[in-house]
Amino acid sequence: MTTFGSHIENVLSRSLAGLRSYVLNAGKCCDLKGLDFSGGNAPDYDNHGIQLLYLLRYYGAYLCEYRKIYAEVLEFLDQDRIRVLSLGSGCCVDLAGLYFELEEHGLGPDRVQYRGYDSVNWHWRFEAQDLDTRVIHRNVARMSRKERPINVMIFPKSLGDFSGADHRELVAAIRDCEFSASKVVVVSSARAVDPSLDRDVRRFAEIVGEFRSKGYETGDDPMVYTHYPYAPAWARLFPGFSIPDEVVAYLKGLALHCPVRRQNGVPCKMDCDALSRYPILKSGQVRYQVVRLTR
Repeated sequence: MTTFGSHIENVLSRSLAGLRSYVLNAGKCCDLKGLDFSGGNAPDYDNHGIQLLYLLRYYGAYLCEYRKIYAEVLEFLDQDRIRVLSLGSGCCVDLAGLYFELEEHGLGPDRVQYRGYDSVNWHWRFEAQDLDTRVIHRNVARMSRKERPINVMIFPKSLGDFSGADHRELVAAIRDCEFSASKVVVVSSARAVDPSLDRDVRRFAEIVGEFRSKGYETGDDPMVYTHYPYAPAWARLFPGFSIPDEVVAYLKGLALHCPVRRQNGVPCKMDCDALSRYPILKSGQVRYQVVRLTR
């Protein structure tokens, strides 16, 4: 059985080999600058290099965050079967968080039914034996409008990636859906970047409002999010968490690995050094919302 720590190491080591090959074949690193969320920017996840760099920078930390989220979800749903609708599922790191949290609680993956929607077909996604998983490659705003037996709806770092038009269409799709579960958890994991955070919180509250209009009640405030102001290290919160040294070394010197820079001795543009940064090792960027609803 793959352990939590070895899983992270395997994913990141594979992604590092892939990114090294990508950079050499591309002959430059310029397009990797597109992995930038400032100003509400949404990266081009169709780019294979962007996907690989995303995994290297964020996968380990996001996996820990989703474990925290699903610990709360499992406590609320108790013995219920977990039926997840993940909107903007990406590489399914949220599913990985659920998988390892189930393992922590001594629960089997056979309790899970997971359906993800994402417009991007990621080159790598989390998968595990005995998980009932399906990912639909479609814009989440165009998800089918039908009766849904799900009891978890999660937006994994995705609400801020939707255009205004797509968000409005998504809200309308949720309004048209019938939800049959007596207990539902609605979750959003947001980015700690202004103006993205404020926008994500408002959008989340609007979606929770649609569930309330269907007769669901909650004592949770959809405008409040969980965060860790003292930013403890993930390794402290989850013993076994570790980012391989070779991954840290490559990422913090990524700009230096650009073939153009190695040939010329200088960066080709002023912003090249911004590529070099550490993977996330602490929990300071956590911003997530969990609203528990009953009917």
